[in-house]
Amino acid sequence: MNIKIVVPKESTVFLDFYGVRGDENDNAYLKKNWTISFQGQKWTGRAVRIVKHLKKGTYTLTGSISEPQFSVIDAGYVDSGSSRFTSAKNKIKEGTGKWNYQTFKVKKKSHIQTVGRTFKYKSGIIKAGNNSHLSEAYKKSVPFYIQKKGKKGKYTAVTNKMSYTSKKINKHFALSPGTYRLKTKIPKGYVSQFMYVDTVYKNSYAVTKAKAKLLTQGKKKSNLFTDADKAKKTHYYKFKVSKNGKISMKLTTKNNSGRIKAAVYGKGMKTKKKTMEYSGTHYFNCKLKKGTYYIKVTKDTKKSTGLYSLTYSDKTESR
Repeated sequence: MNIKIVVPKESTVFLDFYGVRGDENDNAYLKKNWTISFQGQKWTGRAVRIVKHLKKGTYTLTGSISEPQFSVIDAGYVDSGSSRFTSAKNKIKEGTGKWNYQTFKVKKKSHIQTVGRTFKYKSGIIKAGNNSHLSEAYKKSVPFYIQKKGKKGKYTAVTNKMSYTSKKINKHFALSPGTYRLKTKIPKGYVSQFMYVDTVYKNSYAVTKAKAKLLTQGKKKSNLFTDADKAKKTHYYKFKVSKNGKISMKLTTKNNSGRIKAAVYGKGMKTKKKTMEYSGTHYFNCKLKKGTYYIKVTKDTKKSTGLYSLTYSDKTESR
């Protein structure tokens, strides 16, 4: 196996190699070793990390493995200069133990998912096992905030303090148009790899019960609470039950800053409530009479941001 490595400018490049048997399931890691050769050095192990300082140019890496596999290769370079963050592109920064800032722009109301991990800044064999490519990760949490640039150029936090760990690397929030920065503190001797993906949402919503949006059985409705929305802002929905029986309302949230609250209510039923502080799924299982019922979803605090989705059916579910 020969792989060409293109280095766009002189920089420190990192390459991670690991494999699984046939798919990307973490429980199916290879039992046999890679053999990787690059720049006059050779490594043999179930997972290998290479960190090299290289000049601009194209390089060739050779590798072999003796078992059928789905090969996973993470690649990137440490960017010591630019502080700009671009959607869907890896950004890798070297740790100094001080606060680091990466700016990015949001053009339209969007759901933002960030992926971050912090790992040792050296070549070598990574400890084998589940999540082997993360086993050399920084064991403590790495703190970070999302800050927004104000009219006078000052940045202020629009999320609560969050953190990356070796196991929890995906974070979700929702942002309005503007200029932002990711503020994080990377420890010395490590590098942090970050990426964000933005998804624009244009879905309509109602802010009063009288204008509640109709939910149709089996069809999902999704929306966002962004940093620009005030605390306690509420979106209203309604659904119609055609005959007496049981229904299940599924609420899914993707949020890592603040809380999102929801309540299902209507004539003749006891109101059911749920607070979602982190990403997850909850089912409201109700026994209802024929009629119209409502669900309201509320941004609980100023720094609550995130995505929510609603679906209902006449089959009760649980998780």
